[in-house]
Amino acid sequence: METNPENPTNAQTPDNNNGGKKAITLLSIILGVLVILSGIFLTKWLNAKTELEKSQNELALSNDEMAVTEAQLEELNTRFSELQIENENLNAVNEEQQAEIQKEIEKVRRLLRYEKDYKTAKSKINSLNAQIDGFMAQIEELKEENEKLSSENQVLTSNLDEERKNNQELSDAKVMLAAQNEELNSKNSSLSSTVEFASVVAVNNIEVTGYKAKDKGKNAKKKYAKNVELLDICFQTTVNEVARGGSEDFYIRLISPIGETLYMENMGSGTLKSKRNNETIRYTKATSYDYSMDVAKICLQWSPNTSFSKGNYEVEVYNKGYLCGTGNFTLK
Repeated sequence: METNPENPTNAQTPDNNNGGKKAITLLSIILGVLVILSGIFLTKWLNAKTELEKSQNELALSNDEMAVTEAQLEELNTRFSELQIENENLNAVNEEQQAEIQKEIEKVRRLLRYEKDYKTAKSKINSLNAQIDGFMAQIEELKEENEKLSSENQVLTSNLDEERKNNQELSDAKVMLAAQNEELNSKNSSLSSTVEFASVVAVNNIEVTGYKAKDKGKNAKKKYAKNVELLDICFQTTVNEVARGGSEDFYIRLISPIGETLYMENMGSGTLKSKRNNETIRYTKATSYDYSMDVAKICLQWSPNTSFSKGNYEVEVYNKGYLCGTGNFTLK
């Protein structure tokens, strides 16, 4: 078969062949560049994906760690609240210590919220938990001591109540005995008073005579008050077998016409207590006698160195605080 050199379809010129080769070469280069770029982009995409996944995982871990740390913080805060409640009546933790713990808890909150420093936050949480553990141990120890003291106090209270009961019984018995003793003393006093009254030595035949001193020691009997310088007072004892023998004191009271007791302390006057009404009574003069349950005349003199008033005078004689005789006389 022969070729037609004039046929343009089958004719290949050197320029066309060179152009085709160049196009193929360019296309190959473009494809190679595309492949390289695709590889670079793929590698970067894979690296970016890996970094993203890593970041997501780290974020997830960070969120988990934050959640755990926050949970630990809330548990710590709850424990601190329980500590405050337990400590309310025991005072194992003072106000300054409680304020310091509260301050540290707030620091942990700031570490979590703003600084995201979980490591430091956990360290502080562990330290605070250890501190709270120590305080709780102290509180439990105080509770045990208080329970022991309470138990001992109950025993002491029981013993004290028993002692009070015994003391009350003793007190009641003492009151009863005191009442009985008072009653007995009253009876004894009454009996003693009765016996003492029964032992009073009564006197009678009371006579009072006025005298005026004369020369040579002699006295002249006088009836007129202006002439009387001394009074001679005599009375007679009676027999009383109840009275004991021995010295008996008699107190003579001279009462003037105007109702006043003749009284001069420098002349032997004084006071006595009436056993009838416990009244203080003035007496003019006193005398003693060695009584032997006999009848005897006793005399004494009263010379006040003053003038006497005229009129009727009363005479009272006392023995053992009781009135034992009365009389009267008149000075004109």
